[in-house]
Amino acid sequence: MLRYLDTAIAFVVVMLGISLLITVATQMISGLLGSRGTNLRWGLETLVQTLAPKAKDNAELLVNRILHHPLISDSTFSSVARKFPLVARWKLASSIRKQELISVLRNLNEVAQDPQSTD
Repeated sequence: MLRYLDTAIAFVVVMLGISLLITVATQMISGLLGSRGTNLRWGLETLVQTLAPKAKDNAELLVNRILHHPLISDSTFSSVARKFPLVARWKLASSIRKQELISVLRNLNEVAQDPQSTD
């Protein structure tokens, strides 16, 4: 039994190494494609369309304003997205907390109520 222990340990170490490389590659590809922000946008659009059917036509605009909000967007491309439209996908927030979403919605509502202010 002990003869095969070193072979089993070596196999486990190799599998862990390969698993780590696959995880790193997956995260790199996900980051390059901006898929977390895109999936979050899809999920929030679905949420808005489900909770407020009257806002279905404006759901995409509302969600884009939420995910591009300077308090939410965690992207380093936030300052250059207007100059380079290709990086706009990476400007999307990749995650959002419930309280952050509520705060930004209140902020956007206040801006919509008071046309003199800017967001």
